Amino acid sequence: MISKGIVLTALMTSGAEFGQVIPVYDPAQAERGRSTYAVTCAACHGPDLGGGQFGPPLKGVNFRQRWAAQPVADLFEQVRTMPPGQARSMTDTGYAELVALMLAENGMAAGQQALPTDVASLRTMVMPGKAAPGPRQSAGGGLTHGYKLPFWPQPPNPLDTISPVTDALLTNPPEGDWLQWRRTWDAKAFSPLDQVNRSNVKDLGVAWSLALPPGPNAATPLVHDGVIFVHAFRDNVLALDAATGAQLWQYSRQLPEGVAPSVKRNLALYGDKLYVGTSDAHLVALDVKTGAVVWDK
Repeated sequence: MISKGIVLTALMTSGAEFGQVIPVYDPAQAERGRSTYAVTCAACHGPDLGGGQFGPPLKGVNFRQRWAAQPVADLFEQVRTMPPGQARSMTDTGYAELVALMLAENGMAAGQQALPTDVASLRTMVMPGKAAPGPRQSAGGGLTHGYKLPFWPQPPNPLDTISPVTDALLTNPPEGDWLQWRRTWDAKAFSPLDQVNRSNVKDLGVAWSLALPPGPNAATPLVHDGVIFVHAFRDNVLALDAATGAQLWQYSRQLPEGVAPSVKRNLALYGDKLYVGTSDAHLVALDVKTGAVVWDK
């Protein structure tokens, strides 16, 4: 009877409901999540999960209050909507590792079992803490339990049809492309596009905007087949849909301790690769379609 009472008390003080348990993760899982976070999340949420100009903090009092007494499955599903414009672009294992990192950074003790990746198991786990007073749902009551909305249709991705950059293209680029620093070898920086002229320039308006990570930026964005490749401070490179501004992929260089980020002047497109100079004196070739590192010298 004593042992049963201890178990019951532990469940009550943890905020877990009957049949639910505190989430578990192992340290190695959280460390793998830290590596993924540095590449895919740090530019928006800050290098230490403390929040940045483009994303809220993923640790601290506000984060813990936001998710207190909620199923871990809800946090997991939220994380799977990231990065922006690339929902579910990683494996469920990768997303579970990110959640494990958040648990670790918010003071939850590690265990010997990895955080599971299936939603059913995560639904039995609740975040510690006391739920905020008042309903979490709107007056409408939310969706019927167990009903799943269909996936939102994915818009066309210009990276699916992007073509290799050849010597011929560099010599005579298409009118809508900007393939090098001053567009052409004669360095005139002149665009032959003529849709905007003196008679209609007054009608221009903002189609979309994107705030880059703060810091000095001096590199000219490159444009090819409807994709904008832009360099941002602190060794970030982004591929954007030129029509919508949606982020297609992001590369973030993790600099060694003691190396300060420097201002970059240019990117280079050739073949199926984007070439990037880094603040720690490396030259990195990225796959144009994915942003993955092909080689690093």
